[in-house]
Amino acid sequence: MMRARDVLLTAYDKSPIGRMIIYRLAEVAVRTKSFDEAKEYYQEFVEIAPHDNLKYVLKYEISKAQGADIGTLYWHFRRTQRAGVFRRVGI
Repeated sequence: MMRARDVLLTAYDKSPIGRMIIYRLAEVAVRTKSFDEAKEYYQEFVEIAPHDNLKYVLKYEISKAQGADIGTLYWHFRRTQRAGVFRRVGI
């Protein structure tokens, strides 16, 4: 996982406006349980792409990995579902 993170950081250094690179960095941070880092990448993603509905997926993934209660997860799930993101990311 750290190799993937290093590759993504190198790509981001070469293309600092790549929203999908930030998205992938946030996913790697979630998988490695680096939640503060994941939240920072989430915030950066939202700043770069405020209208991209994948922000809801990231928020859900971060909350789920942190052990959020079922009510919170359901709220994020419904928000993601309403945005029509499931069809695009295969959830």
